[in-house]
Amino acid sequence: LTVIAQTGDMLRGALALFALSLGMGLPLLVVGTSAGKLLPKAGAWMITVKGAFGFMMLGLAVWMLGRLLPDPLTMALWAVLVFIAGIFIGAFSSLEADAAPGRKLAKGVGVLAALYGPALLVGALAGSRDPLQPLAGLQAGSAQPAAARPAFQRIKTVADLQQALAAAGQAGKPLMLDFYADWCTSCIEMERYTFSDPAVQAALSGAVLVQADVT
Repeated sequence: LTVIAQTGDMLRGALALFALSLGMGLPLLVVGTSAGKLLPKAGAWMITVKGAFGFMMLGLAVWMLGRLLPDPLTMALWAVLVFIAGIFIGAFSSLEADAAPGRKLAKGVGVLAALYGPALLVGALAGSRDPLQPLAGLQAGSAQPAAARPAFQRIKTVADLQQALAAAGQAGKPLMLDFYADWCTSCIEMERYTFSDPAVQAALSGAVLVQADVT
């Protein structure tokens, strides 16, 4: 449909949809007419797959809640999920000496998850904001990037923006308008990494900084 909208070529778009339908439908026809011979057999592996997808869905939920909840609370949720995942993988399960390599690898991953989970929890209690650096808040003299960002003037209406533009024009300064929302991943990255950059701060030192919070 996008091809049709951009090129105006209905034939090309129709052929693309037809090819897509063939690609999606033929495998189903082949599997359906094989009387189940091509389907994998039921067994314990299905329980493993079900558990893996369960943790993936819970991880997606935590990732989406991260747009609404405070960062330390989101990290605490990640800590609980990662630690429990490590237990399910087999971090604390006994392992025979002649166990299969796959089980040994799974246990190693489980142990790493069991160690990473508490690190996330300690970081959350210390006020850390980045799950990739959970213990950064424990470093002496470390400053959170959000605290170093330039000060923005919050506006709520178009009239507030017009007033800020007029004031900046009278002062002979440029004005930068930043749209922000708690659920916007790019906005949070700008807050943490871009506006905390000394070079960016130097470039914005002579400008009027205005921010519209549309959360």
